[in-house]
Amino acid sequence: FGTGAILESTDGATYNKIKKVENPLLKNTVVDDRPQNVPSLAEQLAVRKAEEEEEYQQRHRNLPPKALDEEEVFFLEAIEREQQIKEDLKRKQQSEDVDTFKEALKNRVIKLDEPEKIVPIQQQISQTHKNKNESKNLVIAPTLHENNDASKV
Repeated sequence: FGTGAILESTDGATYNKIKKVENPLLKNTVVDDRPQNVPSLAEQLAVRKAEEEEEYQQRHRNLPPKALDEEEVFFLEAIEREQQIKEDLKRKQQSEDVDTFKEALKNRVIKLDEPEKIVPIQQQISQTHKNKNESKNLVIAPTLHENNDASKV
C-alpha cells in the first residue's frame, strides 16, 4: 500500500507511460505481513452459521405450526387406536382376575383330617384363656351369624 502507479499520456490519445510513485510517509515504516488475530475459517463459518440460525429463528418465531397431512393424521390415529385396545385388554384382564379371585375365595375349602378341630374364632379366644396348650392345634374359622332379618343384607 506504500507504492502505486500513475498512468500518463504523452500523445493525449493513449496511456503509454507508467510512472511509479511511493508514499513518502510510509517510506520509513516496517510492514508487518503477519495476520492480526484473525479467527480461523472454521470459527468464522461457525459464527456466520449461528447468526443465520438466529435470524431464521427470529423470522419464524411467531408462525403457526404446520398442519398435519393425511398420512400423519392416519398414523397418529392408528397409534391412538392401538393404545386404546391395549388399555381395554388390560382393564378386561384385571376385571377377570378380580372375578376369578373372588370366586376362589367363595369356593375355598378348609380340609382337615379331624373336623372337630374347626372351631369359631370367638370360641377359640375364650378357650385360649382357659387352655393355652390345647389351642395350638386348632384352626381359626370365621364365626357364622344367622340373620333373621333378610332386608339388612
